[in-house]
Amino acid sequence: MTNFFEQATDELTQDSFLSWLVSNTNDPVIGKISKKFINFLWDEKNSLNEEKIEFVSADRQFKKIDIIVNFKVNGKPHCLIIEDKTNSSEHSDQLQKYKDEVQSWPETSERPTSYVYYKTGELNDDEIKKAEKAGFRIVELKDIYNFFKTLNTDCEIINHYSEHIKNLYEERNVISKDKNTLNWSFENWKTYCKKVISPRYNNLTFYYSIYLGRYFSLIIYFKGEYSESSCLEIFFRKGNEISATVHPYKCNGSDNTWKRVNNPIICRKIDEKFRTCKNDSFKRFGKSQTVATSIKNIEKEDIETVELKLIKWINDFIEFFNELNVK
Repeated sequence: MTNFFEQATDELTQDSFLSWLVSNTNDPVIGKISKKFINFLWDEKNSLNEEKIEFVSADRQFKKIDIIVNFKVNGKPHCLIIEDKTNSSEHSDQLQKYKDEVQSWPETSERPTSYVYYKTGELNDDEIKKAEKAGFRIVELKDIYNFFKTLNTDCEIINHYSEHIKNLYEERNVISKDKNTLNWSFENWKTYCKKVISPRYNNLTFYYSIYLGRYFSLIIYFKGEYSESSCLEIFFRKGNEISATVHPYKCNGSDNTWKRVNNPIICRKIDEKFRTCKNDSFKRFGKSQTVATSIKNIEKEDIETVELKLIKWINDFIEFFNELNVK
């Protein structure tokens, strides 16, 4: 049977599963797992008496908070606030806003409340700092994997989720043994790029992003102090070829940093260079946020062939564009 969570990968699906699991403390089949999961989320330093946990309610998207779990332990009310993420990140100081909202409720002062940032996607340094500052306990993929791998149940829903978490964990930590890249997931590509491609280049900075399950983007920046520069973005899409674009890049953190109109110096230099120099990897492509694009996309096939082509793209990018960067 196809794993449900491999097909439904968005945050709303995971929200539904988490709400369902914590709501079943009284179920004769999975009640113990439900209580164990609440205890796992609660606070690793102050565990609860699992036998005395009694579910009360689980509200979703109240005041934009993903999940609010109300339960009792020995008859005493407790509250668990869960911000759930798959591949998106904390934004707009949402965690602090949620914390402030919950603490404004009169009942909060009368009951223990725990705040959890539950994420199966990869964490970045910025969201870790924001979660810690807002007082959210971070529960990341490794923690989730270690919890679910210990469970023994005949419940198909839980087993599907456990398998999904196991697959995510292995994809993120182990390079795929499948040589046919047509079968690779975005996490497979991300792990491969991190462990094989980026260690080759000390003079470049690599940024990895999976965009809403639509594609994996590998963005490559030059290291150094520049007023205007360029970066290479490589797109890995499902069932499609791998493509690349070169963007202008303003290095002062202003809005629309990639727009051509805001990067006139580097764009003019690149345009002039294309008039006099032949390049095997890129062609001029003067759209809103792009100065060049791949002459020929890479077809997904055996990884050795793809690797050689990716490295050529990166090396040509370095050779052709490094001298154009504006100090």
